[in-house]
Formats: sequence, structure tokens, C-alpha cells
Amino acid sequence: RAVDIYEKLAKENFTAYAPDLAGSLGNLANRMQEHGDMEEAITTLQRAIELITPFATDGTTYGDWLAKMKSNLARYLARRGE
Repeated sequence: RAVDIYEKLAKENFTAYAPDLAGSLGNLANRMQEHGDMEEAITTLQRAIELITPFATDGTTYGDWLAKMKSNLARYLARRGE
């Protein structure tokens, strides 16, 4: 539900809501992988990474989020290959 809400808000004001959408997508990806839906988790997390990247600079909260999302993506990709 949060993803749907933030998608609508981000369409109206991308700069204000894209980071929240990325965070919600990251959370959704985590839940997907916990339930064994690795392909959807990977796709969702890739989208989150694309959204947060323009906001992520080193030493900021968004920079930390991006690093964590990339780490999670690497882990998901490794698990998919098992």
C-alpha cells in the first residue's frame, strides 16, 4: 500500500517523494525475498536503487540507503544463483 501511495505522490512531486518510494520499494523487496520470490525482489530492489541514486551522496542518509540496497541486491543475486 505504501508503494502505491508514494508512486502517486512521486508523479506529482518527484523530488519530494522519490526517496520515500525507494525506501518503500526496498522494504517490499525484503519481504518478497523472505517469502522466496527472488525474481520480483531483485526487480523491485533494482527499481529502488534507480530511484534513490540521484539523491545519494556519500555521508548522507540516502548514500547509506543506496549502499545497503546495493549490498542487498548482491546478496539476492547470489541467492538466486544457488
